[in-house]
Parts: sequence; structure tokens; C-alpha cells
Amino acid sequence: ADRWYKRKAISTIGTSSCEKYSNIIHIYINNMDPGSIGSDETICQNTAPLQFTSVDATGDGTITYQWQNSTDGTNYSNINGATSSTYQAPALTQDTWYQRVATSTLYSETCTEISNSIAVTVNNVDPGSIADNDTVCEGGTPALITSTASGVVDGTLSYQWQSHTASSSYSNISRSEE
Repeated sequence: ADRWYKRKAISTIGTSSCEKYSNIIHIYINNMDPGSIGSDETICQNTAPLQFTSVDATGDGTITYQWQNSTDGTNYSNINGATSSTYQAPALTQDTWYQRVATSTLYSETCTEISNSIAVTVNNVDPGSIADNDTVCEGGTPALITSTASGVVDGTLSYQWQSHTASSSYSNISRSEE
């Protein structure tokens, strides 16, 4: 809480004393709460996460913001131009952590506090590749379609084969069609 101070000067001569008070000073306390930002999210590679939600910072002074990001969850750097209470991250290719620095300025004194941090986990998917094109005679059977490179993913890998004709769009192949 804010406090006020003054000093009492006492002059004593013999048994007589006199008192006088100094000027009064005010110590302002810049009370501040950094607010909070969204929650962890998992996205597919090369997509943007949802805009981060925000509970605004509160304080006795003027509040400004600076968003920061990190690729290791420890070492954060300022994001150029990211100075509003909310932030929309760009499309990501790697796991990235975010936090928001709130600064409250009161009578030229700045107080800085950091929000919670959130992690955006990127689910990277490399589909791998399958065998080359094949040509068969009408009514013939094509060669077995094989995998030339397995898929590599961050999560659990599964496959769904699909096919289409020149006049249709891709559709899943059921086990009975294999």
C-alpha cells in the first residue's frame, strides 16, 4: 500500500523540548498483476495456432505489453511488433513457447511482471513416399504398391490408402477393396 512519511525533529534544552515536522513525502506503490494468457495447444506443422486469449494486466500505472517466444521453453526473445494484450502467432514448424511481459509505469517508475507461459506443440508429419507410377493393360493387375520411404511423425503413425479416377475425388480404400 502507498505510505506517507515525515520526520519529527525534537530540540531539548534542559527540561524543555520543542518539536517540528518536516515536509511529508508519498511513497507510491505500483501494484501490478501481469494477467494471464491462453493455454497450451497442439497444431499441425505449417499452421498457425488460434489467437492467444488474454486476461489483461492490471496496475496503478500505464500498462504496456511485449510478447516473447522461445524454442526451448527457457530462453525467451522479444517478438518484434507484438505489443498488444493479445497475439496471433504465425504458422509454425517447431514447438514454440510464448509468454507476455507486462510493464506498468507510474511516475517514471516501471515495474515488469511476466504472465504464465504456454506451449504450442507442433505435430510434424512427413508422409514418406510410395512406389513409382505403373502401366497395365485393361483388366490387368498392377504391381503391388509399396512404400519407398516410411512416414515420420511426432505422434503415432497410421496410414489410410486412398484412390480416385479421372472423374472422381479421392476416397478411402476399405480393407475389402485391397
